[in-house]
Amino acid sequence: MSLFKKKKQSGIPVQHYDGIKEFAQDYPCRLEVKGNILEIRRMVPETTVNLPMNRIIQIDEMEEKSFMSKYYGSPVKTSKSGKKYFLVITYTKQDGSESFLAFWGTSLERGAFIDLKMNFQKPVDTINL
Repeated sequence: MSLFKKKKQSGIPVQHYDGIKEFAQDYPCRLEVKGNILEIRRMVPETTVNLPMNRIIQIDEMEEKSFMSKYYGSPVKTSKSGKKYFLVITYTKQDGSESFLAFWGTSLERGAFIDLKMNFQKPVDTINL
């Protein structure tokens, strides 16, 4: 047994892809819901972005080809090996316009992406067609 046990970090480990200009693409971060805030933590240098849950419109999880087609117009595959899964968070910016954040992970994180999406879904009372 080691005297210096590494502390397990909380949150979902992800790679930032798009949406936060101060974060580089493919840079590691963690996502965690803390009360009514979605906290996005960049690891080095440590930087925290807080997004109030009431400003989130939708959370989607999708495979890389679907993501690249929908958001970039071409089903390009960027991964060299294995599959990438994307978590897309559509939200209302402070100025009232709509934007999105995109993060990716592997099959190890996909379950957490799906759980986050399912836990976020807002109940619908009435659907009008």
